[in-house]
Amino acid sequence: MTETQKKELSALVASAAGGDGAARETIYRRFYDTIFCFIYKITKSTPDAEDLAQETFIRLYRKDFSENVWTNGYVYIFQIAKNLCLDLFRRQKRRENLFEKVLDRTLASDGEEPADYGFIGRALTEDEERLVFLRYGSGYNLYEISDLTKIPQRTLERRFNAIRDKVRAAAENAGYKNEQ
Repeated sequence: MTETQKKELSALVASAAGGDGAARETIYRRFYDTIFCFIYKITKSTPDAEDLAQETFIRLYRKDFSENVWTNGYVYIFQIAKNLCLDLFRRQKRRENLFEKVLDRTLASDGEEPADYGFIGRALTEDEERLVFLRYGSGYNLYEISDLTKIPQRTLERRFNAIRDKVRAAAENAGYKNEQ
């Protein structure tokens, strides 16, 4: 981004801070591609870059517009994009660690650590992943999960049994042995 573009972005952000809706639209049209490329260089994923670029502008527009915050719009918008990338990497890491816990609790260890836990994520639905996160990632017990989700405890027990069966099957299909 050139110095002229940086100054232009800061001026547009200052206008948007004053409530100018046209300035917001202009910011989006002129700088979406730049933000997308910045995020793509970090994530190396087109779908992630598209999502995070959109989220960058959503967060930018949700921000309480204050002249003090918007003295350098160029830095601010890229800081939002960078933070969203970091959040994505943290979520991915947390998910990998979560699947390791599920695998450890589901399969008996044969002394060798599997290198790839991605098969677990592909085996579970989004709702199942949420339940697994509540149970193993956040440490809630069935009673607490039932209270949070309004799903009866007995139903949760059946769902967790089905999730364990799916994880076992996915592990076996991926070549990991179940020694129970």
